[in-house]
Amino acid sequence: MEALEVLVATHPDADHYGGLLRVVEEIPVGLALLSPAFPRDHPLVEALQARGVPFRFPGAGTALAIGRGRLGVLWPQA
Repeated sequence: MEALEVLVATHPDADHYGGLLRVVEEIPVGLALLSPAFPRDHPLVEALQARGVPFRFPGAGTALAIGRGRLGVLWPQA
């Protein structure tokens, strides 16, 4: 089975997260990075919690090691 190491959602508008609900239901996800604009009761947050997917709300300056690479968050301000 295929899996996603990281899922990124830039903002909580339906045209940006809508398809991710199905992704979370069907594909294992290692980590989800969500914009701090996502409310904690948002459907995507709830779907991640239901599947036990770890998630974070990183802001500018966050740096993460992802596999053999690094991911740096440029926006939004924390």
